[in-house]
Amino acid sequence: MKYQVTCRLTHPNYLPATVVTFVDAHTHCELDTALAKVTVKWQARGYIVRITKVIGCQRA
Repeated sequence: MKYQVTCRLTHPNYLPATVVTFVDAHTHCELDTALAKVTVKWQARGYIVRITKVIGCQRA
């Protein structure tokens, strides 16, 4: 199943932003792993990440 993930990003040098990304996961464990990867990706760039919404999407 695909999930739409909405994140709020804040950085000391930039204005806050909202990012929407899609992840593919079949179990809750896979979803947790995918969310952790998204978080780590932005934290490595110096952002503070807050996941605000996770919505399940119909597979096309």
